[in-house]
Amino acid sequence: MTRICCTQALLKLLRIKPDETQDSLTRAPLGDWYAHLLWIERKKCILFTNEETLFSFPALDIKKTDLADTNTFFRENLRRGLEAIGIIGTSASKLLLTLGEEARSKTTNRSVLGSMNDYAFQYRVYVETQGGLRHCDMLEMTRAINESPMSAIGYDSGTQRLRRSLETILSDLP
Repeated sequence: MTRICCTQALLKLLRIKPDETQDSLTRAPLGDWYAHLLWIERKKCILFTNEETLFSFPALDIKKTDLADTNTFFRENLRRGLEAIGIIGTSASKLLLTLGEEARSKTTNRSVLGSMNDYAFQYRVYVETQGGLRHCDMLEMTRAINESPMSAIGYDSGTQRLRRSLETILSDLP
């Protein structure tokens, strides 16, 4: 099961109540994902960050219709995030299969929230330096920002951590 830990602002936007009973359920191999609502150029965006690797990817300029099926929305944006760092084809498909069902909960890890605030700042600055959302290459932006060393993971990057985790996860799959 993939648990997506949402900030209060995102829970309010989604109009959902977190499922607090799923703490005892089996977790997906990559662990929990955190989701945070942020605004870039007065447009709603959602920033997703993996708790274990701090790999991060944005969903930019979202509309209400995009959130009709939050499971599909998360998976499609994760696939784009993986594509940004060169994880495509069979590897990406196998990882997506390991996600299982999705559950929502409140955030619990303050370190991840702090890292997400840093990522949010980096994404905003990147968009501004590229001349706005219309001129941004989302894949390049995701790749570049995930190469940033993060103190919460020993100055490793989200990309490096994710690649190492995927090697282990995918080697255990048939």
